[in-house]
Amino acid sequence: VSMRKLRIHGEQCAEIARVGFPSGIQTSLFALSNILIQSSVLQVNNAITPEGSAYAPVMRGDAAVGSLETFVFTALSAVTVAASTFTAQNVGANNYARVRKAVGYVLMIAVSIGAAMSILGMLAREPLVALYGVRDGGDILSAIALDTSWKRMIWKWPAFFIYAIMNTCAGTI
Repeated sequence: VSMRKLRIHGEQCAEIARVGFPSGIQTSLFALSNILIQSSVLQVNNAITPEGSAYAPVMRGDAAVGSLETFVFTALSAVTVAASTFTAQNVGANNYARVRKAVGYVLMIAVSIGAAMSILGMLAREPLVALYGVRDGGDILSAIALDTSWKRMIWKWPAFFIYAIMNTCAGTI
C-alpha cells in the first residue's frame, strides 16, 4: 500500500454510492418491517394470553415459523451470492450479454427454489413446527400456537417468490 497513492476516487465512489444507497435503504426497510411484524405479534399475544402464562403461544408459533424461514432465506441467499459473483466476473470482462442471459436463468432457479420450499414447507407444516415444540396438546394455548404458525405460513410463504426475484435482481445489480 502506497500512502501517496491512497485517495478517494470520485467516479468509483459515486458508483459505489449509486448502488450502495438503494441497497442500504432496501435492507433498512426489511428491518423496519420485521419490527412492525414483531410488535403486532406481541400485541396479539398479550391480548390472548393471561398475564404470567407459562408460555406465550402466539410468540411460540411465530418463532417456530420464523426459524423455518431462515432455511428458505439461506437457500435464496446462496443463489444471490452466486448471481453476484457471476455478474461481477462478466462485468469485469465487459461481457454484458452473458449477464443479461444469465439473469433470466438465475431468476428461474431462485423462483423455483422459493416456490418449492414454500409449497413443501406448508404441506409439511405440522411436523416441521413440531420440531420446535409447537403441536396440538389438546389445550387452548397449544392450539393457539399451532394456529399462529399456520397463519404466518399461509400469509407470508406464498410470497417467497417475490423475495427470490428481489434478491436476484439486487444481486445482479
